[in-house]
Amino acid sequence: QLLIEANEKQQIHELKEQKKIEKQNKTTKSNQKESKNEQNEQQEEDEEDEDEDISEEEKDGYEIEDELKREKERALKRQEDKKMDCQSILTTYSNLYNHPAIIEKPNAPAPSVRSRSQKSRTNQQEEDIEREDKDNKDDKEHIENAHHNQKIEISRKTGLPLFGKRLLRRKVSEVDIITDGVSTTSSGNLADDEHTSSEELELDEQEKEKQRKKERLGPNVRPKEETKEERKKRKAEVKKKRAAAREQKKQMKVVYKSEEIRRNEESLQTKNIGFPVK
Repeated sequence: QLLIEANEKQQIHELKEQKKIEKQNKTTKSNQKESKNEQNEQQEEDEEDEDEDISEEEKDGYEIEDELKREKERALKRQEDKKMDCQSILTTYSNLYNHPAIIEKPNAPAPSVRSRSQKSRTNQQEEDIEREDKDNKDDKEHIENAHHNQKIEISRKTGLPLFGKRLLRRKVSEVDIITDGVSTTSSGNLADDEHTSSEELELDEQEKEKQRKKERLGPNVRPKEETKEERKKRKAEVKKKRAAAREQKKQMKVVYKSEEIRRNEESLQTKNIGFPVK
């Protein structure tokens, strides 16, 4: 009986092992089929991608060929347009800017960016002052010429006649008053007085112009005709102004900081309590 039972057990064990082996074979076969299917799908996808890439490359090639053809056509059209007779090509050149007999000064080159940034303010101020000086000198020359020639001259600066306001600044007895083409001259004894008074007026005007220049330029800009003493005074003024500006800046910082602290405290109180506490 024991032998019979042992044989039965062995048979059962062998059957179980056979079933396991069959299952393993089935799973391996199914896995192989799936892998084959996946490989086939990947191959198909790769072939489709290659076809798409080839089609895109062909399209790009066709587009490039079309562009080259268009450029060639444009170049041919330009060459055809440029073909002109001698008379027709001469008509294209105007005579507005072609003056071989006239020699003009060439325009000055534009200054660099650094020179503009460094000298823009000083140059502009100096140019404005020089223009005003030139205008004043021109007005004086026009007044003197008009006084001698007995003609009414117009100011280049204002566009108004120079007789009247400018000449009335001096004494009426020293200047010839022109009215309706008739001149009433002063006595000959006042000629020397007129000369001296005109010189004094010119000196006063020069001093006033210097003061105006200083006021406009300020202490930061160095004038051309500056002595050592004036330079020291100017530098001292600049230092004082800078120190005052520093102090003012510090005070403003303190004020803003205190205000910021106060507002932060108020915001904290409103968050904690729900309403501000005075």
